[in-house]
Amino acid sequence: MTSDAIEVHLHGQAIGRVEQRPQGAVWIASDHALDHYGIGSTVLSLALPLDSAPASVAATEAFFGGLLPEGDRLTALLSDGRGLRRDRKGDARGRARPTPPTPLRVV
Repeated sequence: MTSDAIEVHLHGQAIGRVEQRPQGAVWIASDHALDHYGIGSTVLSLALPLDSAPASVAATEAFFGGLLPEGDRLTALLSDGRGLRRDRKGDARGRARPTPPTPLRVV
């Protein structure tokens, strides 16, 4: 995952990421989500069915734009490393939680 990506969890499982690209943000479903829910699943949103190809910038920004704050607040949350997980309650339908990537801790 790139540093310009936000991991998205649904029901406690990582199901993909929103990645910033030069043309805008795109939603990319994880292999786990594709295997578990299947291509075409609308488990996240009718507007963002799971697919092996990245979703369009328009569809990604329309859906996730309503979940995330803008401007300085978004910048602060992303730099926190835990902020989105702590501050976002998830959407009402499936408790989707955008979370910034954190280092894997192996014990």
